[in-house]
Amino acid sequence: MCETGFGQLAAGAILVACLSVAAPAKAADWSGEIGLVTDYRFRGLSLSGSKPALQVSIDAEEASGLYGSLWGSSLDRKSDNRAELDGTLGYAVQITETLTADLSATAYVYPEDPEANAVEMTGQIEAGRGPWTAALGVSVAPPQRGTRDDDGRKSSNVYAFGRVDYALDGIPIVFHAGLGHERGPWDSQAHGGKWDWVLGLEGEWRSVRLGLDAIGSDAGSEALVGSLAVTF
Repeated sequence: MCETGFGQLAAGAILVACLSVAAPAKAADWSGEIGLVTDYRFRGLSLSGSKPALQVSIDAEEASGLYGSLWGSSLDRKSDNRAELDGTLGYAVQITETLTADLSATAYVYPEDPEANAVEMTGQIEAGRGPWTAALGVSVAPPQRGTRDDDGRKSSNVYAFGRVDYALDGIPIVFHAGLGHERGPWDSQAHGGKWDWVLGLEGEWRSVRLGLDAIGSDAGSEALVGSLAVTF
């Protein structure tokens, strides 16, 4: 009998749930995006070998606050995994006119290496006032196959993050800055944890979105990353 781990079961459940949210087109608002980034960076580290990556997403959101998404990206061609597929299921609730709470679960799926599959839960609080928006959150991946260290031990991975956005008045351009700290088997550090940061801007014109970000971490090199995406 084939052994199935917690990460694989949860990944499949979240992906199925995302599809079920997206299924009733009349009950949910649909959106999609296809784009290209000059370097796929996840929490400061390159997962595409510092090369361009193709990315696609499909999202569905209900008026109740329930939402789901499927997102995919190409990875480093020289690595064991050349593609990543993420499924997210979440619920956002408006606490006040300016404060929103968001709880979600994301399944990271790697078709060429199921042993790396993992599920992560995220909680986030977002506040907005005028052109400013700020968010604080934490993501936790419990012990599972995809959170094993170099010695094969399963442990939790914790990522705490903060972000600030500023939208220009009358111009569809948003400046943003973010800082995160990760500790666990995904931090790529022999001892301690990893800090990462991003500083950049994003602009939209009709169905086209352009972005430019300076991204780095204390576990890798910095890079200037450009992005181009078309929404539908």
